[in-house]
Amino acid sequence: MAKTTPSANNAFAAELKKMNSSWSDAPENTNLPEGEYTFTVQNAEIKKAQSSGKLRAVFTLAVAEGEHAGATIQDGYNLDAENTLGMSMLKAQLGRYGYEIPESLTDVVDILEAISAENPMVIGKVKQNGDFTNVRITEVLDGAAAKEGGEEEAPAEEEGGEGEEAAEIMVGSTVTFTVEDEEITATITKKHKDGSFDAENDDESFEKIDPSELTLVGDEEEGGEDGEAEDNTDLLELVAAHGIPDIEEDMARADIIEALGGYEWKREELTDDEAALLEASEIEVIAKKKVVVKPIVKAAPAKTAAKPIVGKQKAAPAAAAPAKKVFKKK
Repeated sequence: MAKTTPSANNAFAAELKKMNSSWSDAPENTNLPEGEYTFTVQNAEIKKAQSSGKLRAVFTLAVAEGEHAGATIQDGYNLDAENTLGMSMLKAQLGRYGYEIPESLTDVVDILEAISAENPMVIGKVKQNGDFTNVRITEVLDGAAAKEGGEEEAPAEEEGGEGEEAAEIMVGSTVTFTVEDEEITATITKKHKDGSFDAENDDESFEKIDPSELTLVGDEEEGGEDGEAEDNTDLLELVAAHGIPDIEEDMARADIIEALGGYEWKREELTDDEAALLEASEIEVIAKKKVVVKPIVKAAPAKTAAKPIVGKQKAAPAAAAPAKKVFKKK
């Protein structure tokens, strides 16, 4: 058998061999055309990004039906202590899958393992962003919430939707509640950390209202989806004004607020309306540092010693020119 000349690439053979397992495990991340797809969650896990070395929560999704059935795409969230936007988005995602947000980040590992075991069906929108293909989950068709006895359906039919409405009530929502046997209609102006709300109408304001006492007023003419999109106009204007990426018009208001909470907002970079909106949404605004202006003390002009006035001395008379000798002819 004739010997072949070793390829130049063989110089890397040993190093490439070490990565064989990673090569086998790496999914074929097909560039799906933009659109809405039904996916099956094949796997959910914490991985370390090869480029940055940072940890990420990664959901591997496979198209369940249609022309692109079997194609996979990854939905990843950076876990970065310096920029918590990825964490905020992951919290919202875990909520969609029907899980309570854990107090400890280490518990997320167990939740991801449970999601992997369930292999839930989800609906997601694929969007091209330059060289990247992004996917955003809009609905979970089955998962933890659907397998716990229909918790989402019961309140709407039997209990008037109190639990569901409390979750949807947010700043800007119109609600009704009773005060001393009088029904009040007002607009939510603030949500406190304990879950209670402040509200006001044209006549008066109310503080620390328990969410169980509130009934969300729906928009019968425009419909739920149109109403929600219209209510997000203030947040979307803020997003556009400051060039915040990865926030889309059809996102839920709560998801937009969570995403904005991952950024640092300085008061001097905001308008009064923007600062008020962020504070009403419980997003921290860093106060402008006070600049202490010290008065400028002008130095007194330096005093010069007075000199005695000396009279002008007369200039010495110019020496007389020597007399010219007169030579007479003989």
